[in-house]
Amino acid sequence: MKLCVIKLGARIATTGTSGGSGEALSIIEMLQKGGRSVDCYTKIINEDNPLGLKLYDIISEYDKLKSGSYDALIVINGNTNFYAGMENEYELWNYIVINEFKGPVFYIMCDPNLTLKQLNRSVDKKPWGIKYKDRIEIKRKDIVYICQMYNLEVAKALIDRQGIEINKIFYYPLEKFPLLRNRLDFVENRVVDLRYGGTFRSSKREKKMVKYLFGLPDNIKVEIFGKVKLDNFNPKLVCGLKSPIFAKSVQYVDYLKYMSNALSTIVIGDKIYEGNNLNQRIYESILANNIVFIDRDLDPAMRALLQEGQYVSSKEELISKINILKSNDNEYIRNMCDIQFDCVKIDRNKYCQDFVNIIGGNL
Repeated sequence: MKLCVIKLGARIATTGTSGGSGEALSIIEMLQKGGRSVDCYTKIINEDNPLGLKLYDIISEYDKLKSGSYDALIVINGNTNFYAGMENEYELWNYIVINEFKGPVFYIMCDPNLTLKQLNRSVDKKPWGIKYKDRIEIKRKDIVYICQMYNLEVAKALIDRQGIEINKIFYYPLEKFPLLRNRLDFVENRVVDLRYGGTFRSSKREKKMVKYLFGLPDNIKVEIFGKVKLDNFNPKLVCGLKSPIFAKSVQYVDYLKYMSNALSTIVIGDKIYEGNNLNQRIYESILANNIVFIDRDLDPAMRALLQEGQYVSSKEELISKINILKSNDNEYIRNMCDIQFDCVKIDRNKYCQDFVNIIGGNL
C-alpha cells in the first residue's frame, strides 16, 4: 500500500512549536511502522530538514499526486485560516487535492474541534476567490473518518454540522501516539512544581486553567508556557488570585525535555473533550516523568488507566497531592513515575499495525 499524506492548517515540517506538527509526524511514523510507503505533500521552504520524510510541493508536483499511483489519501486534521483576508494558496490546494483525488480518502481527526469544514462560501467572497470556484467545495461522499474521540455519537454529530457527507467513522486511540517515543531519563532536581503547556484555545479551557493554575500557595511554583499570557484571562476570573509564571513557547521536539524539569502537570480539556476524548498530553507528560494529575471531568471513567489518586476535582485536592509529592524523596517520585508508565505502555508495532489495518480494511 502506497499512501500520500497532506496536513490542513500547517506545513508538514520537523520544526515548530505547534503540537500539530508533532501530531502529523507521529501519524506518518505510524503509517511507516505499519509497513506502508508514505509520500508527503505540503509547502516546502529552504530551511526544511526532512529527516527521512519524502516531501513534495503540493502545487508544483500536483501531477504526481493525482497520477493514480497512490492507494489512498490521508488527510491530517487542521484549521484553515485566511489571516487579514489574504489568499492562503497552499491551504486551498489541500482542498483541491481532497476533491480531485482518485481513490479512498481518510480524515484523521485528533482534535474534535477540527472536523473537515467547507471553505467555498467564505472563499467565494474574496477578491481572489474566483481562482478556486468549483474546485474546493467538497462534494464527495466516500470520506472515512478515524477519530481520537471515543464517543462516536458525539463525533458524528460534530461532523454532520459541516454539511459534508461521509462514508464511515472509526475510533482509534490516537492520543497514545506519543508512546512511540522513548521515556526520558529521570531528573532529580525539578525547577517547577506544576507546569502546564499549551495555547489559550479561544478561552475554551480558561475556567479550568484558572481553577487549577491560579491561586496556589507560595510554596508551590506554577508555570504556564506556550502561547498564553496573563492578558488572555478575564480579569474578573483571576482577580485576587496569585498568578502562575508565564514562559515562552518551546519547539515541539523539545517539549518532553522541557517538561522533565517539572514535578507534576495537570491535564484538562475543552468542554467537548469531557467524557468523550482523551489528550495526548497525558502520555507526553508520562514520558517526561511528570506526575500526571487529570481533571475528573475530562476522564470520568478513568479510561487513561492511571491510579485513582491521580484524578482531581478541586484546587484544594491538587494542592494536597502536590504537597505530598514535595514531602517525599526522589525514590518515591521515581517509583510513581514507573507505576504510571507501566499503566499505559503499549506494544508499538501492534499499535501502528492496528491503525494501518483500519485503512487497509477500507480500501
